Amino acid sequence: MERAYYYFPVGLLLATSLLAVGTADIINDKSALVAFKNHIVLDPHLIVAKNWSVSYSVCDWIGVTCDSSCQRVVALNISNMGFAGTIPPQLGNLSFLVSVDMSNNNFHGHLPEGMSHLRRLSFMALGNNNLTGEIPSWLGVLNRLQYLSLRINSFVGHLPANICDNLPNLKKLDLSVNRLSGQILSDLSNCSGLKSLDLSLNQFNGYLPKAVGNLKMLKELHLGDNNLEGTIPPQLGNLSFLVSLDMSNNNFHGHLPEGMSHLRRLSFMALSNNNLTGEIPSWLGFLERLQYLSLTENNFFGDLLTNICDNLPNLKELDLSWNQLSGQILSGLSNCSGLKSLDLSVNQFNGYIPKAVGNLKMLEELDLGDNKLEGYFLGFLFFIQFHIYILSLYNYLNFLCCNILIDLWPFKHLFQIKEI
Repeated sequence: MERAYYYFPVGLLLATSLLAVGTADIINDKSALVAFKNHIVLDPHLIVAKNWSVSYSVCDWIGVTCDSSCQRVVALNISNMGFAGTIPPQLGNLSFLVSVDMSNNNFHGHLPEGMSHLRRLSFMALGNNNLTGEIPSWLGVLNRLQYLSLRINSFVGHLPANICDNLPNLKKLDLSVNRLSGQILSDLSNCSGLKSLDLSLNQFNGYLPKAVGNLKMLKELHLGDNNLEGTIPPQLGNLSFLVSLDMSNNNFHGHLPEGMSHLRRLSFMALSNNNLTGEIPSWLGFLERLQYLSLTENNFFGDLLTNICDNLPNLKELDLSWNQLSGQILSGLSNCSGLKSLDLSVNQFNGYIPKAVGNLKMLEELDLGDNKLEGYFLGFLFFIQFHIYILSLYNYLNFLCCNILIDLWPFKHLFQIKEI
């Protein structure tokens, strides 16, 4: 009894101390959120005015989630609330925060360095705001981060050289639609667990580093609408899990490297509006999961491959327009039986349109304009007339057809018949 009597005050003191610490912690969280509340200058839905009251527990505030056991703030989701204002450094005092989503609002200003204290953070979505300044280097110390989106803001400057040094868990990095410039650094390959990388619609220049081939887990690589140049590194073929590749609207030149033939999981490939050259490579015909292929606005030349459609049963859209391709349009194209859109316009194709094109029963868009095609052309259309809604057949040489208006009568349901 004496021993129990001796220890009881100690246990009570310990419980009281823990309660005091817990109370102090939630008070710190409340103080941080009150500071954040005071930086919100626009609240169109009156969420802050009516719900974020200091009289309530912050755990009851809209957009705030607390851990049930320790009553600490673990998530802040205020996306799509129309808020405007700045992000205060006190937000970094939410030391248990795991997830923050402020996307689709009107926050402006720089990201405060105080947020570098959010060491438990695994999810950060700040996309579609008006944030500015450079991408802060302290992001590289948030070593539990798995998802980072700063897309559709006004960030400027270069990528921090060390951004991936301590981010082994990062799975998605989206910095698209900003004003970032400079080169894409090889250090990005240190984010070895990346599955999605989107740097599109910026002002990056220089070469695509060979080290991009070290991102072996990558499924999405989107670098379109920048000022990248040079040749496409063959190491890109190391990305065997890649599903989506967009490098359109850059200044890449040279041939498509054969190493890309290893991208057997690829379903989306957009390389349009570059300076790529050479013949259409035969290995494209082995990317059997491909659904979208655009090589428009390049300098590809030569004939279409006879077997390009032999192993592409899933191809839905094929755009080879605005190149220097020549020869005949081969009947082998009909093996791409799932095609919904085919654009071969503005090339140098000649000869007849093969009747086998009529086997493309799923076709909705067909553009063969600005070539040198000839012959009687309407027969194949009767096979696809109930699906096609955009048709362009304008060519330098007239088709041999004397009753064109009569022959087009079955196509009166077309939404648009262009340039006939």
